Amino acid sequence: MKLDENIVEAIRKIEEIKKLTNLLPGLDCGSCGAPSCRALAEDIVRGYGKIEDCIFRD
Repeated sequence: MKLDENIVEAIRKIEEIKKLTNLLPGLDCGSCGAPSCRALAEDIVRGYGKIEDCIFRD
């Protein structure tokens, strides 16, 4: 998956994905529509999802 044409921006997005993944519960339940918490974090960074899509997050 290509996150961005600009390498600096792509690296920033990778760091954001890591941070978001740590905020999610790690259940990989698929209730949000993504197959894993990491995939949901990627969707959020790419603008296709939001953290509120996770039903298990407080």
